[in-house]
Amino acid sequence: VRKARAGENARLNIDSADEEEKTGGKTMSVPEGQRSKGKLAIETETEKLLQYIFDVTTKYYLPPENAEDKKTTHDKITEFANARWLADHMRSEILSCLANIQTANKIVIEDNASFYERRKYQSQAERAVENVLTSATLMYRRKLIKSKRIKYIGTQIGHVKRMIQNWRKSDKARYTNANKK
Repeated sequence: VRKARAGENARLNIDSADEEEKTGGKTMSVPEGQRSKGKLAIETETEKLLQYIFDVTTKYYLPPENAEDKKTTHDKITEFANARWLADHMRSEILSCLANIQTANKIVIEDNASFYERRKYQSQAERAVENVLTSATLMYRRKLIKSKRIKYIGTQIGHVKRMIQNWRKSDKARYTNANKK
């Protein structure tokens, strides 16, 4: 058993040396064996939510029915304008969330400054996704979004928010462990 562990440790040391050589001595945020292929899972989930929000809010970018009709009331036009403003806000916030996730993911944690910069973008992404929920809730209260849609949006937002929180926790644990060595 000891020989097997010693061989395993030697292999890990060689792998670590190879990794340092590949990255120019810089330590990557996530060790190579733990990296997933393709996009970050949270990025993919946020893109799905973004697409859903764009699909749900598309109708607010078309003129209201009978907009040219002189009998269309001022209230209907005002309600349409309010709905479009909320739809714009939802779209803007989900795009902001995605942009912050992508920016945070590009930052390689090498020191305190890079750790806190990455954390700042993660926090901004979390706030943006919370703002999406606020806008969606307002749209639901004004009866602009059906209950099944708000439930789906709320569930997805909760999922994305948990993923951001877990990402922050894993970064903190990884960075704390790297500093101990």
